Amino acid sequence: MRAYATNESGTSYGNQIKFKTHTGTVNDVDGNVYNTITIGSEIWMRENLKTTKYNDGTPIPFVASDELWCTLSSPGFCWGKDDIYYIINETAYKNIYGALYNWYAVETGKLCPKGWHVPNYDEWTTLTTYLGGDSIAGGKLKETGTVHWNSPNAGATNESGFTALPGGTRESSDFHGQFSSFFLDSIGHCGLWWSSSYTDDVKFAWYLRMDSWVSYAHLFTHYKGRGFSVRCLLSMPQTAKEFYNRGVEKIDLQDYIGAIADFTKIIEIYPKNGDAYHSRGYAKFQLQDSSGAIADFNKVIELNPKNGEAYYLRGLVKIKLGQKDSGCLDLSKAGELGLEEAYKAIRNFCQ
Repeated sequence: MRAYATNESGTSYGNQIKFKTHTGTVNDVDGNVYNTITIGSEIWMRENLKTTKYNDGTPIPFVASDELWCTLSSPGFCWGKDDIYYIINETAYKNIYGALYNWYAVETGKLCPKGWHVPNYDEWTTLTTYLGGDSIAGGKLKETGTVHWNSPNAGATNESGFTALPGGTRESSDFHGQFSSFFLDSIGHCGLWWSSSYTDDVKFAWYLRMDSWVSYAHLFTHYKGRGFSVRCLLSMPQTAKEFYNRGVEKIDLQDYIGAIADFTKIIEIYPKNGDAYHSRGYAKFQLQDSSGAIADFNKVIELNPKNGEAYYLRGLVKIKLGQKDSGCLDLSKAGELGLEEAYKAIRNFCQ
């Protein structure tokens, strides 16, 4: 990323500040590649999970038998039902809808790729709230059209990029382990995604549901033995380094608001972290928050008076605000501190 200032003499650019690039994909241990999407300040998979192994390489039990599935109180997964032949059909189901997992597989904490996790109740709620509330969030999450969702696919815009698909469900002991033949729970009509949260009743856990005929996305509870889809969420950083890395990834994705939140978290933990102030100042500058950017660059200089880059960037921001004299003094100081790029800016703006 580069800061810049422009006047009648042209544009002067700051030194290139490199950030780690978020590739927009994540792999599971089977080698499946999933596209990802940033929604608000969180990064989600855009596709349903389809791994056959935990993230430590251990196989997840595949359960074809209805009789066995309905008696499980241990992890299991399956593929969906082919509507023509009524068999478990990996070829037709896997690449579109992913796998169906019971909650006992979720409970292991090893279902998603390392660094990712199955969202809990609060995290699903954060997502739907960010999208305007559960009464309309489903429309913003669902894939558009009726290639996979049945008509009318009410309210579907997929403006979030989440691309929710209707993978249906496999029933548990309450329906003898069969795939749902109930019209409203079958493939094309509904999508159901596990959360990692359970209820006081040991038999039940929370899941998010969307349907083809309404635009809502509601949280409900059901038997842990049911087979639902899974979406994974990038895990929250736990250290300042992890927050910083995620912050610079968000800047690369032009998610400046999310980046500011991550750098602010670092500053809350370490109030004298100059790198966090520096990067947050850049993000504020990109959002046209010039006064906020200057305040952060001021702090960088307070913490390290020999930081030529901070003087340089602060000078460019001031010049952009019309504070030429003060900005040029900052550029001159940056040059004195060895930043050669400052002299080019002085020629452009201060002579």
